[in-house]
Amino acid sequence: MILIKIIIPYLETINLVVSIIGFSSIIIAILSYRETIAHNLFNKRKTNFDVIFNCTNRFQLIMQDIGKIRDDNQSKKTIKSYELKSLLISYLELCEEELYHIEKGIIPEEIEESWKSAMIQYLPSKDGSCDEKPRCLYNILSKDQLSDVIDIFKEKDRIQKYMNE
Repeated sequence: MILIKIIIPYLETINLVVSIIGFSSIIIAILSYRETIAHNLFNKRKTNFDVIFNCTNRFQLIMQDIGKIRDDNQSKKTIKSYELKSLLISYLELCEEELYHIEKGIIPEEIEESWKSAMIQYLPSKDGSCDEKPRCLYNILSKDQLSDVIDIFKEKDRIQKYMNE
């Protein structure tokens, strides 16, 4: 009873302090949530940038090596069949990966269009031909090499789906 008599005059103050603590907790929670969203958005953008950078870098390295092989081919140097086949398989795998990232919505539209444009230039048409495609990678292969790569090309589901759109 004595305790109640002591507390009653301070009830308004206690109520005010509890309200301030509650309001402060809500503000802190909102700020923490906002910070978490900003952090996640930054990480997503960084991941997207890393994917774009990685794929672009791999594309450039593959094209450099293919360019060297084309130069060697024109100068009649011996081209190691397995090296060329390996490069073309690497390119097909890169295309598969790029199409996967496009499907998942990771890649901005401008980059997506650039990647698809390159695929159209470097990959054969739906029917497997490279007619009217001077950059088509199949143009640098012998018939034996070409049949091996075509079989691998046909196994790449995403590429096949894209080529049939």
